Amino acid sequence: MNIFTNTNEGRASSDGSKGPNKGKQEREIRYTLDGEPQTTTEREMTAEQILRVGGVDPAKYYLVLQKDEGNVVFKDNPLAVVKLHNNMKFLANYRGATTVS
Repeated sequence: MNIFTNTNEGRASSDGSKGPNKGKQEREIRYTLDGEPQTTTEREMTAEQILRVGGVDPAKYYLVLQKDEGNVVFKDNPLAVVKLHNNMKFLANYRGATTVS
């Protein structure tokens, strides 16, 4: 499953309207960020947008997508577009150094 995509602006949908969601019923996508439930009607968001919508500062945190076959880290690519699907699990990881006591 490919989670990255380019935008489809200007492409006509099956009903002849332009844009990725024109003429389609908006369905909510449910996902979690740090275990907190989130919902959106967007089919694609950048890693940075996912953090912002969840109330997380992307200047201090980066996004990680948890997957069974291995995590996808967006530390160096916050503007990567993520195709959203139900039940995706994301983490916000702190960018700074952490201390060990």
